Parts: sequence; C-alpha cells; structure tokens
Amino acid sequence: AQRLAGFVVRADPAAYHCWWELPAPWRAETFVAAAARRGIAVTPAASYAAGAGHAPSAVRLALATPPLDVLAAALDVLAGLGRGDPGDDGTE
Repeated sequence: AQRLAGFVVRADPAAYHCWWELPAPWRAETFVAAAARRGIAVTPAASYAAGAGHAPSAVRLALATPPLDVLAAALDVLAGLGRGDPGDDGTE
C-alpha cells in the first residue's frame, strides 16, 4: 500500500494479490509491456474478463512469490512507470 500510495489499488487484506487501476493515459497492455521490459511480470485485467465485455484498464499484481526486498523494488519501479507517460517510459 505504501509503495503504490496515491493510486487506486483494490485488495482483500488477506489476499496475495491486488488490482491496480492504472492512471490515464496508461492502457493495461502498454503498461504490461513496459513492466516486462524491466523484468517485471504483471497481468492485464483482460486476462480475467469473462465474455466480450470491456475489461478495466487495470493490472493484477501477485504479491506472495518474491522476497520482500525484491517486491518492494519492483513496486517502486511500477509506481514510477505509473507516474510517467506511456510514450516515454524511459527504456530508450
């Protein structure tokens, strides 16, 4: 929660994952690709959508697998991405 302060994040306190509603102008697919370029795997909400409905611009973050220091560093990178612009994600 501290690492993603200021963003809309939804989670059950007992869950090992959370849903992050990405800020505009990010789209989930673009964010997933930007995170992957940094070695971080996140899953777009569309992967969990049933039917042909519109999936929210959100990603699912798994929180249980990495050691806490690795998780904290990854969340810092993701938060930095979220605060940036998809057209200039700093990989060039």
